[in-house]
Amino acid sequence: MQNLYFIRRNGKCGYVNRQGDIVVDPVYTDATGFADGLGCVQDGLDLHILNVNGKVEATIENASIFGRSFSEGYLCVDRNDKRGFVDEHGNVVIDFRFQIAFDVLQGMAIVQENDDLYGLFSTMGEWIFAPEYNYITGYLPNSKLTAVVVDDYRWLLRPLDGSKPLQREFASTHKEREGLVPVCLKQEGKWGWVDHLGKDVVAQQFDGTGDAFFDGTIAVVTDNRWGVSDRRGNLLVQQKYNFTGDLQFGRRRYYDGAAKPGTLVGGKYGFLDADGEIVIPARYDGALDFVGDAAMVTVGQRRDAKLGWIDGNGEFFWQPSR
Repeated sequence: MQNLYFIRRNGKCGYVNRQGDIVVDPVYTDATGFADGLGCVQDGLDLHILNVNGKVEATIENASIFGRSFSEGYLCVDRNDKRGFVDEHGNVVIDFRFQIAFDVLQGMAIVQENDDLYGLFSTMGEWIFAPEYNYITGYLPNSKLTAVVVDDYRWLLRPLDGSKPLQREFASTHKEREGLVPVCLKQEGKWGWVDHLGKDVVAQQFDGTGDAFFDGTIAVVTDNRWGVSDRRGNLLVQQKYNFTGDLQFGRRRYYDGAAKPGTLVGGKYGFLDADGEIVIPARYDGALDFVGDAAMVTVGQRRDAKLGWIDGNGEFFWQPSR
């Protein structure tokens, strides 16, 4: 599905198309990312839902942006410091009742209600997990499990169908994908990964890992040097970078040239391909993962940073601006 791309110019937000043509003039104070053919902009106290032609599909009065973008036809918005969800027509489908709410995935959203505890709430208005956890780590479109946190230091894996958590406890986890979950067994300990039943697949041997497995690979770090491992713990990309990210749409972020090991200061971001070869040299001060054949990058530091968009070869189709 065709999407538009968020831009900022003269401190205001708008959207361009893949050819770099402005479709929505940058005149708004805030805007979401574009997804599922829809975006949302902040216009004073109101929100406008836009289609790929820049046409206003619906207006939501007295509300502000909270979610990153539409997901599965739902957008998380804020009204009077409470979060709820609207559909693509601007209809409120889940009332404004939550302190915190994350984007909808698999027909559910992680939410925090009134007592600082987190649960999993469905778009049908039912609890999948009652709000009883200190935190829920998140999950991905193809995940079968998520991690729930009890008493701050006890992490359990729980199936997203609402059945009981697995019995094994961890000190920390990342996200389940492709049947594998990166885990750490004790505080300040090493990381490995387990299967969907909580059984060891690769023993704890790394100082850390990426967020999840993508195409059978995951980023891993030892002694502040990042590389990429396969499902069996074999290195596919040697640990030589200051950072490596998840493989998204055939591209993986990397950071090189940091002034000090263990930091992301003084270097630049670039992109590797699925085989670990450099396809876009490290030359950006900031970079997000590819979405389709485009990635948002920044040039400049902090308040002086300018935002641009590149294609899969690193060529700008929107020159950096702020």
